[in-house]
Amino acid sequence: MLLCLLATVTGTFDAISYLGLHRVFVANMTGNTVLVGLHAGQGDWLNALRVALALVGFAAGIATGGLLILRERLRLTTALAAEAIMLVIVAVIWVAAGTAPQRAALYALILLSSSAMGLQSAAIHSLKVPDVLTTAITNTFAAFTLGLLPRLVPNNEQHHPILLQAAVCATYVVGAGIGGAARAAWGTHAIVISFLVLVLAIAWCLFHGLGRPPRVSGIIS
Repeated sequence: MLLCLLATVTGTFDAISYLGLHRVFVANMTGNTVLVGLHAGQGDWLNALRVALALVGFAAGIATGGLLILRERLRLTTALAAEAIMLVIVAVIWVAAGTAPQRAALYALILLSSSAMGLQSAAIHSLKVPDVLTTAITNTFAAFTLGLLPRLVPNNEQHHPILLQAAVCATYVVGAGIGGAARAAWGTHAIVISFLVLVLAIAWCLFHGLGRPPRVSGIIS
């Protein structure tokens, strides 16, 4: 449930940001690396720099979260709460800047948004769920497809969390659809959907007593 909620957060936020931040993903770094190369190859250095900011922000978020986790100073609920605070800051800046933020506000929004997604990635990675990341759907989808193969071989004892992987991929797609529709209907205020779903994820963690990142069994159940 938790991973599906977080995949929904990522899907909605990625869609809203892609539509509102000049075609920049804040979680899908695979897409951003393509966009950086594409813009650079066309000599569009300003757009290449703008997309590269998302890569920098994401790396900063995941590095910060990763270092704190390694030092056992970051709890799962704390990480998600920090992400929620960052989304609030993003929302305030975005609403103040309007639907077409100027360069300074745009760069700040890209950096903060991608850092929030990087922090979520660090938290999810620490859960050690095999081949499941809510911000890396390409990896999750590939693992899901490979996990289907052993089931085609009789008497194969390998086990993969393919149902969880499928659910994460599906909720990401659903979240992206919701984000796109909300962006068209509500403009910059659509970000409230990502925030509310994240609050639900935090509430789920608190209800299940998740402090430090739990083992796999505590997340899948």
